[in-house]
Order: sequence, then C-alpha cells, then structure tokens
Amino acid sequence: MSSDERSRELLQGIRSLPLKETRIMEVCGTHTMAIAAAGIRSLLPPQVQLLSGPGCPVCVTPPEEIDMVLELSGEKDVILTSYGDMLRVPGSRRGDSLLRRRALGADVRVVYSPMDALRVAEEEPGKQVVFLGIGFETTAPGTAAAALAAKEKGLRNFTILSLLKSVEPALRALMADPDFAVQGFLCPGHVATIIGERGFRFLAEEYGMPGVIGGFEADEILLAVYLLLRQIASGEAKIENAYRRAVRPEGNPIARRVLETGFMLADAGWRGLGMIPKSGFALGEEYQEFDAAKRFGLHAGKPALQSGCRCGDVITGKVSGTGYKYKGLPEVTVIGTDFTKTSGGTIPLYLNMRDFGLLNTRLAVLIVGLVSVHNVIIARTFFQSSIPYEIQEAARIDGCDDFGIFFRIVLPLSKAIIVVLMLYYAVGHWNSYFKEMLYLKDRDKFPLSLFLREILVESKMAETAIM
Repeated sequence: MSSDERSRELLQGIRSLPLKETRIMEVCGTHTMAIAAAGIRSLLPPQVQLLSGPGCPVCVTPPEEIDMVLELSGEKDVILTSYGDMLRVPGSRRGDSLLRRRALGADVRVVYSPMDALRVAEEEPGKQVVFLGIGFETTAPGTAAAALAAKEKGLRNFTILSLLKSVEPALRALMADPDFAVQGFLCPGHVATIIGERGFRFLAEEYGMPGVIGGFEADEILLAVYLLLRQIASGEAKIENAYRRAVRPEGNPIARRVLETGFMLADAGWRGLGMIPKSGFALGEEYQEFDAAKRFGLHAGKPALQSGCRCGDVITGKVSGTGYKYKGLPEVTVIGTDFTKTSGGTIPLYLNMRDFGLLNTRLAVLIVGLVSVHNVIIARTFFQSSIPYEIQEAARIDGCDDFGIFFRIVLPLSKAIIVVLMLYYAVGHWNSYFKEMLYLKDRDKFPLSLFLREILVESKMAETAIM
C-alpha cells in the first residue's frame, strides 16, 4: 500500500469515529512543520482541533535567556558556537539577535553538533569557545557527550551554556493548569527515541491522558492521530507507540546514561510558561568547570514582558497557533503568503479557499500569492546589504522611532528595489494562469492569461492533429 492510499484510508477511519469537540496537542517542532507542510489540519473533521504545545526548543527559550547569550557574544576572545536556528531568535530588544551581533563583529559560528564546537576549541587554543546547548532530550545527550570528551581531553577553553529543557516537567505544568482543555497528546518521536515509551506513561497513569508517539511522514502523523482519536472516542487512556521503527519501550539506555552522567535537572524558565522546577538540564557537579554561565558570570535577567505576545496562550492550548487575536481584533488566519514554488500546498490551500467561500471569486486570485516569500527575501537582502545599520542607529539616537526610520530613511533609499519588485509582481500576474484555472469557473471572470492559454492549447492540438 502506498503512502497516499494509506493516508486516505486513515482519513476515512478518522471521519468514521464518533467524535465530539476534540482538542489534541502535539509537542514537537518537527511535527508542527510536518503537519503544516502536509495540510493535515484542513483534512481533519471540523470538530477536531490540532494544537501546538511547548515542543520547539527555539520557541520556548525566553527572551531574557537570549539576552544572556547576546551579552556573551560581546565578550573579548570568545567564539560562540550554535545550531543555525538560534541565530535569528531575538531577545527582549527588537532586532537584536546573534545574526546581527555577528554582522557587527562578534565571532558567532554555526555548528552541526557539539563535537564540531569541541574541534573549534582544539583549533583555537587562544580563545574561549562556548557551545550554546539548546533542545530537549533529543540533543541533550550529544551535549553531555561533548562535556565528557572535553574533560577527558583536558580542554580548558571549552564551555557549554546550557539552555536545554526536559519535556516531562513542561507536560506536567500543562496538566496542572485548571484551564488546560486538551483531550490527548501527540507525543514527540524524536524525544521518544531517547526516553522511550515509558517516558510518557505518566500521562496515562497519573493524569488519565491518552497519548500516541508519532513519526514525521504525513501517513505516520495521520496514523498517530487516528490511534489517539480512537482512544478518546472509546474513553481509553494509554500510551501507544506508532513510531516503532525508531522508538523502543525503554528508549536508548546508552544515550540516557550519558545524559545522566553529564547533566542534572535544574529549574528553568520557559517562554510563556515562566519558571518550571527541575525542567532544565544543568551540567553535573563533576563538569562545573565547563559551565559557561559560571565562567563568565552570566545571569538571566527578569522575564521581559512583551506587549501583545500570546506565546503562553498558544503553548498552553488556549488559542490556536494558526490564528491569533491582537488587542481585541478578530481572529485572523494568514493565507496570502506564497510559501513555496512547488505544488505541495495546492490541495490544503484549495480547501481553505473553499471553507472561506472564496471559490469562483476574483478575490481568491488576488489573495493567493499576495505576498511572495521569494520577493520578501530579495527585499530583505537589499535592506541588509544596502542600508547601513549605523544610519538607523544614528536616527534612533536623534529620537526617531521605527515608523520615522522606515518612512524617512528606508523607503527613500529603497526606490530601486521597490520598482524591481513591482515589475516582478506585474510580470508574475500577467503570466499567471494556474491559480486562476483552479479557483475561477465562470468564463466572464477569466483573466486574459486564461484565454491566451486556451488559444495556445488549441493551436498545439491542431498542429498535433495535422502531423
């Protein structure tokens, strides 16, 4: 059976279940991306809501900890090594990130593993190399292994700034919230490879909450969702493993042993959730010499209050991550961005258009691809390379706010790129026929490009018939 056939069969099974209003939560950033890429939310029955919980390590890192990292990047003779996804994460100050600090001269390097950072320390004995530990139980054993290797090699210029988190305390914090209204968990497959099925059994045994460990392909996610909804429909509460090709009941004992050797549990702050006891990984007593926070005297500041931020409400399932409300405005769902040049999102986008009642309207054609990510990247590259940050900083010192900088400095210096993007959009709409062919049915609403296509198709068919 192919993946598509299996997916259709699972969707039929889901729709056949006697379900009431049901809210299930995934707690894995990779699941979040896979679900969005496959359009799974739009394929589920309307009474089933799929929420995103505290599963993305970048998302749950609070801004005060990012500020601490940014402070460290400014230290003399310090090389800060990190996974690439942390470079763009802002702290409490708007626009400040590791990417900006690197542009201003900080030595910030992207590595693919903690062992890469260890090699940098060996190659740069005159500098202090700090590895930014980020993630959950998935990446924590590798970080612990780096600490063990550093001790074995006697490296004195290597440290770890641990922002690592543990999944179980966060799930317990969610369950302790009296307003938490979720009926089941789609458990993270990556974390489960380390802690195993037994790492999630507390959900069913202590809280009566069903859970299913899922893989990351579309059909694997649908299988996990089906098994979870089947439990909910029948009133069961247990932990099922739908990712058996990677997850064993006991997990990975070797990785857990390395983790327990190198780290100990400590209190940790979470974006939107606050301080959760024993929810972070700190270096163990034998490895304190590799603790960057102690070596450089780093301390996270007080939690920064960010106006309009609803991270906590999203993470705890109070609002959906696919829509948002801001300062009393109605909930908005973003559908106007052309995320990809492939057709991977065509079906879910069509279903969204149908649900919004926009089929066979000119508005559908205007909304789809209203903002091109490709053009946004071009504009962003222009802004970063052609408009010196020092000019903006000088304007800010003179009392200019963000709007003033944008209208008085950025726009006047961006006339060339604006003209280029207008030309791109004009040519793109002039040549476009595919989305018009999908969403428009009445010929009186057809644009010229569809009629030109018909002429070309008929001409080609005539040529073929003659030959």
